[in-house]
Amino acid sequence: MVIKDVPVEDRAKNDTTNASTKDENPTDVVVTEAPKQEEVAASVADKTDNSDSQKAKKPESDSRLAQDFLGILDRVFNHPRYAGMIIAALLTVFFVENWLIVIPLTFIFMVEIGLRVWQQHKLGWKNKVEVIFIAIDLIATLSLLLAIVLHVSDVESGMLLRMLRILRGLSMLRTLRIFRMFSNETIVYSQIIPVVTLVIGLIALWVPEVRMAAFAFLSLELAYRAYAIYQVLPEGKRRNAETGFILVDALATLSIAGVLGLAPETLLLRMFRYLIMLNPLGTAFSAVGKVASNPELRQETSMLAGGFFLLQIITTFMIVYFYPVMDLNGDGKITEHDTSPFQILLYVFMVLLDPGAAPKDAFGPWFLIPTAGIVLSGVFFFALVVGLGSNVMGLLMKELSNSPLSARVQLMFCGYNENAVNILRSFDRISARMRRAFPSAWIFFGTMHSVSVGRWASLRIAKLGARRVLRQFRLSGISQTIIFTSSANHDLISEEHSILREFAQQHPTAKPLIISDDTPDKHIRDIYFHEMGSEFVSSAELSARMLYQMHHSPYMAELGIHFLDTVGQENGLHAVTLDAELRPSAEGTMLHTAQYEMLLERWLQAYYRQGINIMALRTADGRYPLVGDLTHLCCPLKVSDLLGLGASPQRWADTTLNTKNALLDHDPLLPFTWPDTWDFNMIFLGWHAGLPAMLLEMSKKHHKLGLHVLMPGSDNKREAATQALYEAMAEHEGSCQFSVDVHAWDGISVNDLTPLLRGCKAIILYPEETSDGNEDSLLELWFHRTARFLSEKKAGMKWWTPPKLMLLPRDLSDIGTFNSATLDYPLLNIDCGSPDAFHDTYIAKRLLSEVLREREPLLYAQERKCFEFVNLLLSDAMIVEDIEPKELLAEDRHLAWDDFYLASVRRGWSPVALIPSVYERPAWMDSIERWFPSETDIAGTGLQLLSGRPTHTFMPIENSARLLLCRRGVLGELPECTPQTTAKPQVDTEANAPAQTVEPVEPVEPVEPVEPVEPVEPVEPVEPVEPVEPVEPVEPVEPMEAETQAMATIEHIKEGEVMTETVWPKHADQRLLRVLKGQIEGSLALLHKSTDDGLAKLMDAMDQNPGGAVEGDILAALTDLQNIDRVMQRITNVMTTLDDWSKATDPVTGKPLWEEEVSKRYVMEEERQTLRKEL
Repeated sequence: MVIKDVPVEDRAKNDTTNASTKDENPTDVVVTEAPKQEEVAASVADKTDNSDSQKAKKPESDSRLAQDFLGILDRVFNHPRYAGMIIAALLTVFFVENWLIVIPLTFIFMVEIGLRVWQQHKLGWKNKVEVIFIAIDLIATLSLLLAIVLHVSDVESGMLLRMLRILRGLSMLRTLRIFRMFSNETIVYSQIIPVVTLVIGLIALWVPEVRMAAFAFLSLELAYRAYAIYQVLPEGKRRNAETGFILVDALATLSIAGVLGLAPETLLLRMFRYLIMLNPLGTAFSAVGKVASNPELRQETSMLAGGFFLLQIITTFMIVYFYPVMDLNGDGKITEHDTSPFQILLYVFMVLLDPGAAPKDAFGPWFLIPTAGIVLSGVFFFALVVGLGSNVMGLLMKELSNSPLSARVQLMFCGYNENAVNILRSFDRISARMRRAFPSAWIFFGTMHSVSVGRWASLRIAKLGARRVLRQFRLSGISQTIIFTSSANHDLISEEHSILREFAQQHPTAKPLIISDDTPDKHIRDIYFHEMGSEFVSSAELSARMLYQMHHSPYMAELGIHFLDTVGQENGLHAVTLDAELRPSAEGTMLHTAQYEMLLERWLQAYYRQGINIMALRTADGRYPLVGDLTHLCCPLKVSDLLGLGASPQRWADTTLNTKNALLDHDPLLPFTWPDTWDFNMIFLGWHAGLPAMLLEMSKKHHKLGLHVLMPGSDNKREAATQALYEAMAEHEGSCQFSVDVHAWDGISVNDLTPLLRGCKAIILYPEETSDGNEDSLLELWFHRTARFLSEKKAGMKWWTPPKLMLLPRDLSDIGTFNSATLDYPLLNIDCGSPDAFHDTYIAKRLLSEVLREREPLLYAQERKCFEFVNLLLSDAMIVEDIEPKELLAEDRHLAWDDFYLASVRRGWSPVALIPSVYERPAWMDSIERWFPSETDIAGTGLQLLSGRPTHTFMPIENSARLLLCRRGVLGELPECTPQTTAKPQVDTEANAPAQTVEPVEPVEPVEPVEPVEPVEPVEPVEPVEPVEPVEPVEPVEPMEAETQAMATIEHIKEGEVMTETVWPKHADQRLLRVLKGQIEGSLALLHKSTDDGLAKLMDAMDQNPGGAVEGDILAALTDLQNIDRVMQRITNVMTTLDDWSKATDPVTGKPLWEEEVSKRYVMEEERQTLRKEL
């Protein structure tokens, strides 16, 4: 990493800025009484005008049109269709000498290069490969321009130089789907490509005019194969042999050009590699041998051979003794040659196979019937021979389709479930972008499913109960085994166990991956974990956890796809090694490495300017705190890795950081508190196998959960669904209250929703898997039925707030259609996302990581950390929220992305993506986007990661519709720090609290603790506790010092942070707490009753159509009463907190219950504000 020096005056200014920032404490943004919006906006505007360091530089193109134009250029110049147009134009110039065509194309080339130069200038010249191509294309275009300016008569002069532009076009055309077959593995292992090269070589031998073109083609194939060999094959015999044949094929290729005096026939040396390395005849001979050993086929062949021999004897006897001498050889004469034994046998054979071969003398009056009998016998025998041949070819094709494979197979898939095909297709799509197609074997037990995922997967069938399957199919090069399973085929677990035991003998350290479409019981999981020694992934749990996170942001599934759907240098989530230590200081947290030392905020902002969005740091003990939780540490913390969004992670360590800009000296964002929900009631239309897992995940946070499932189908399915939900509730160990039921539903009527709408906050639509794949069509029907029902109900009851609709299509490309349909229902809040699409991408990326584990172990280790971080995002440890920019920024205010990022980090947030707003733009832009469709924005939302390019090229914040921010959830943990020294025992100075006991110091034997002293007045200093021998007496802690320390701890608490141990009492008066709890229970019951009565009266008044003014007042009152639900939640939280405190400690472990229950579940933002104020 390169860091630019900061001038002394800038450093002094920055130090002053940091000091003022620390004094103002901008991270504590939650206030007890929120000011008015106008006052906040004016205050922020005044601060902005008076601060010199806040005058952010506007982007060079702050126009929305210019930003979109830059995005369109990026799409066009990297699109395969654009490459095809350039190649077509170059070929036109090459073959056409008309200046009326050449001059316009030259002008188009000049404009195109100018736009590409401008684009790279805006992006900071980060794409080095594109810069090289621009230089090459510039030379080629200048050559064509000089030919026009100088009036060169021959247009082809210097044309080879101009044709260099084809190089970039070819490099882009390989991304087309029709060229995906030419992967590295295909070049090395394909049997078709060597045959094609041999045919081209033979044509070049016969037609000397095309030898140079053939030489160019074969040279290109040879160079690509040499590159692919070192990309695909590991070090060993196969790689050495292929390298040796590269030299042989090079000599054969040079012979076509007449180099080194070699004869052109030397080209036939290429045949040896095809016959030896690919062994096309070996597989065929093996299959023929197996077919020949078939007992039924051998019996049928013997029967036909005996019948044919018998017919030969009978026909020969009749020709010799019954028929007269005939012209058997067809020469028109009867000679002694017609009676020779060989001629007679040949004639008999021809008659039996060809009825028209008999001469006219055989159809005489006395010979017609015998001749007809012989001919019919021959026809019948010929039909039997054709049937035998058909059986032989069928058995031969069957053996070839199930023939042994070779060591080139790298992956082995076993079994089948509903998600297998989609996962493997996603895996094929991601691999194609790497120019890879990993040869794999997909083994089925018993019967084969009709699937098609690509030619890289060879399907094989193993018999039920078969052992030594790997030996049977010669799978000696397998690096990883993946098993697809489900509850429907658990009877195959013995076959899965057998094949994994055989795999473990070849790879003792490898861990197979088992992917189940549902969650098996604990006994099956024990077999997977212990007996099979494998890793287990539940597709249902994974997609259900994503569904749960979509309650926070509907864009979470698409964001997860953008995080993981990356290969090579693409923009996405990456983990990079960082050997550093975070140390507290007066200015804030300092980052110390072997090369430099700097303030953490400055380091993060400098990286962000370069398009590297660091979200979290991985500590030495394997935790992932967000960077927003690390800006004010109390003790050192060791860091091993960083996780962030960006492109080209290999170059992050060499990034040049500009640390000259001053940091913010105030908080430019408006005060904001994230809303939270502690009880949840939802309706689920359809069924999802991950619902039990989602219910269990939600119970870790919520107080009360209600789930009403309307499920079409048979009673057996509903009983199984009910049982699965009850088993999930039985596994819950907390105090969450469940209300779960499964109802029968015909899939059409929406009147069944009416009794379930009370208190409902979300209706989720997810049709169950069908055999014909019409889930999304059924989802569309359910959506319009439900949305129209809710809209009509809302129109008739203006005071009613309808629940949120969540649509979960299977296909990500259908999201755009559903989003367009939501515009027909403006009264409803409708979200749309595809957890299944995220699931397919997640598992596919896991498979890609597994297959590259042996060749790239460092990359495998880093990607494992990315998966761990994503798993945290799928829980309440970290939450991704979306918010409108106007909720954070004052009106008519521009804020640079650098400053927005730093202000967000100080609040504990990490900006990760944006959704652009919709506006009217020129029609030609829409036309260009239709001509060059995006391959990344499949959902059509336009989601853009805030990374991958310099921040000044981002869309302005005010032009975005939604911002996606990552923050720590209620289950997230703050980085734990252990103080360096603990010389003085801490004395509790809080009023009415006993003094702490003195702990014995190692290595002295433990002693009995001192009895707690009586509570003392807070104004008096606490008397020192009498030390116990042999502990040395220590100085007591002054009350003011302890109070200051506790207040300092509280002041640094950020948004969403649970209260620390310093503010929670460990002891309580149980009688007093029980009295308080009883009072709150009575108040809660009274509030509930009076609220219901009041709402009922207001609703009755609304039904009577009171009139305009009165109706408006009633609606306003109903709007105000919506806060009653939140008040009741607060009272419930306080009641449960008092209940836990009254129990004091767990009688088994002796651990205060608030550490697990109160501090992580029952602490709302209002309670944190009160505790800060009082404690």
